[in-house]
Amino acid sequence: MKETIQPAPTSANTSKTKSHISPGFRKIVTGVALVFMCFKAGAELSESPDPNTLWILDGAAIKVEASESANHWSNRRGNIKGGANGELILESAEKNQVGRYLPFLESYPYLVLEITAITVPSTSSYRALSLTLVDGSQGDSLLGMVSFPEKGIFTLDTRFLTAPEHKTKYLQFYNYNCEVTVKNIRLVAKPENSLIMTSPAFETRGKLEAGDDLTFTVSLAEPCEDVTVNFYDGYTMPPIQLNGQSELQLKPTDASRKTWAATVKVESCISPRHTPDKPFRRGEFMAKAVVLGGKIDSSLWTANPCDFSVNPK
Repeated sequence: MKETIQPAPTSANTSKTKSHISPGFRKIVTGVALVFMCFKAGAELSESPDPNTLWILDGAAIKVEASESANHWSNRRGNIKGGANGELILESAEKNQVGRYLPFLESYPYLVLEITAITVPSTSSYRALSLTLVDGSQGDSLLGMVSFPEKGIFTLDTRFLTAPEHKTKYLQFYNYNCEVTVKNIRLVAKPENSLIMTSPAFETRGKLEAGDDLTFTVSLAEPCEDVTVNFYDGYTMPPIQLNGQSELQLKPTDASRKTWAATVKVESCISPRHTPDKPFRRGEFMAKAVVLGGKIDSSLWTANPCDFSVNPK
């Protein structure tokens, strides 16, 4: 994180200067510094380009080797390359699996990736795309789309992982019979041009159940005229219904019309695959925001950060 170095205070103003720096801020700065001491970043990994961003990763000057490392992508089970405009390209194969170690901090909880293209071979009958954070022997699925993977800006909440206190995790892509182009991947404190879902139940129980409140929030860089959210099952991507409705109307939270939100008390989520005994696991419940009358061209997506056990028995 870039900081401006100030002259050392004199004895007359030492106590006053110290009071301007909170212990919480010192803790964050120290944490960022310690995490990046373990990473020898090249041009493809930009460390703390602004106060809101811990890192940005793209395909410029990409490094690919067989081993699993924090300094390059691993192609031991697949292949990834850089595109002409610095994007990341996950090559199409029957089973393409690539990944690399990256730093994570709880103060930067949102993983954002912008998928700009998905190319499917004409002979392919099955395709899939998933994203998992691996921590030792434990893997936390953040996103899974089978048969009809989508493009857009995906904002994924990492606050409720199995071991959120661990500062290094292995980011692993798996794509099956489709070439995926990703403009960049970044870890941020507060996402912009994003859709997220939140609930007090995530904090207290680590899962969503029938009767809990669920809030959908869209944050935009520029104002718009209308925002709705639709729901999908990540497996084959069929539309599904939340409380009997396939679409939710969001409302602007203030006159700027840049932030839109709606809260629902969840009663049911109708899906052919999900019964009272089969909850939506993390990354399986997909939500897509449709933004009208604004300046954003990409669809905004998110996935459930916790299990959803929302169908009453």
